[in-house]
Amino acid sequence: MSTIIQRKIGVTTWIFGQNKLEKTANIISEMGFDGVELYVDINQTLPQKVKDILTDNGLEIFSMTPSNVDLGSSDRQTRMAALDYYKKLIDYGAEYSYQLLGVDFGF
Repeated sequence: MSTIIQRKIGVTTWIFGQNKLEKTANIISEMGFDGVELYVDINQTLPQKVKDILTDNGLEIFSMTPSNVDLGSSDRQTRMAALDYYKKLIDYGAEYSYQLLGVDFGF
């Protein structure tokens, strides 16, 4: 007896550039994806608005990706600002009950 595994496929929102989330979500939905890795300016967009936009387009949030902050910087102030940002991102993401958060350590 074989088991069929139904996988959901998503795409990250940042690849759509500066498009508004409404347009990006519509494009992603029309392409047939199930969800997104969400990149959103947490200081500009309320979690409920994001949730509404994605729900209206039949999309789930699979994970979140951060802004370009540098946790690996040799500069303490830069590292602390990045850490503060990640703490805010975690709180922001808690509004969605997301499962994953991407972490980048700089370039």
